[in-house]
Amino acid sequence: MKSNESKCFSESVVKIDSIYYHSVPPSSKLYDSIWVESHGLSDQKSFTEPRDPKSAAISLQKLSLMLFSDWVSKNKKLVEFTVPISVLDVCAGHGGYSLSAIDMGAGSVYMCDGSRGTLNHMSKQLSLNDHYKKYSEKLVPIQADVENIRNVFKPQSFELVFQRYAIHHMRSPMKTVHDLACLTKPGGILSFNYFISGCTPAISRELRSHFLTKDVHYVRNFFTRVGRLKSDPDNMTLKDVIQGDIEIDGYDDTIKYLRELVDKYGFDLLDKHVHYEDANTPYIHNIDPEKMENFIVKELGLRLVDGYRTFDEEAITMMIPPSGVRKNPTIPDSIEYSSEDIHLGDQLIEILKKL
Repeated sequence: MKSNESKCFSESVVKIDSIYYHSVPPSSKLYDSIWVESHGLSDQKSFTEPRDPKSAAISLQKLSLMLFSDWVSKNKKLVEFTVPISVLDVCAGHGGYSLSAIDMGAGSVYMCDGSRGTLNHMSKQLSLNDHYKKYSEKLVPIQADVENIRNVFKPQSFELVFQRYAIHHMRSPMKTVHDLACLTKPGGILSFNYFISGCTPAISRELRSHFLTKDVHYVRNFFTRVGRLKSDPDNMTLKDVIQGDIEIDGYDDTIKYLRELVDKYGFDLLDKHVHYEDANTPYIHNIDPEKMENFIVKELGLRLVDGYRTFDEEAITMMIPPSGVRKNPTIPDSIEYSSEDIHLGDQLIEILKKL
């Protein structure tokens, strides 16, 4: 596989060290921070043990259920690929689902993410432990801006394309759906999940309206100081700061705003929803599932083959028809199907571009 691992890439992709590279999205440093600090990854950490079996099993089950929920429910077993297919894991994050796809029998898995920190983390993990050899021989890490993913890969390159908990973070989710469908071979499978209408609570929206207008270093430092990141806090909690038991300079307007939210919602609800990732992610769309499915079927011409819906998300799996994706679909503006204020996200992106 190593001899032809670049066959799916466009000519603009190059290899730097052990990772392929196409482009750095504006949010790259932000997501480096989110994954390394908020999720506890560290480039300095040594990997001498195999990944946790329990965590690996959960990751495998989640991916299997997202791809073919009905089939798994009826057959009481996880998905296995009968042939070594080529897979694209979009917004792969820590890479757990990429490894799960290999466990399912994939021949090659392209682990695509905007954060070089996560890709370096996985690459290092694979290189330091012989246990990961079966993964390193099939995993292809690639840094790219998913907003422009059709410039990264050749059309119709993959038998399976999937994206978990990320399409609602794209500026235009339905544009991204179209892009991913175009990268999937006729007869291949596209699968993703997303937040549905109304699942992001009002308090989270209000927190975003405050933090998204701030400098990213300001936000990161505040969350660190009140103990909301993996970094050691300054022996204080969010409650200490809001109650005034401990004072920190430079954050007066944020503390005042949080106190106003406590008066409105109560401290327990605020404490539950003060998340670094939510406060820093440019876009969190809540998508109308009926409009999403209508776009997939009527505009793109795809066939729905599986899926499930809960109170806060829909996972959906579709097949690309033999004729491919319909040409020149009408891609609706996100205002037609989402409650997200994209202007806030655009404002943050402009801040990130200047870093």
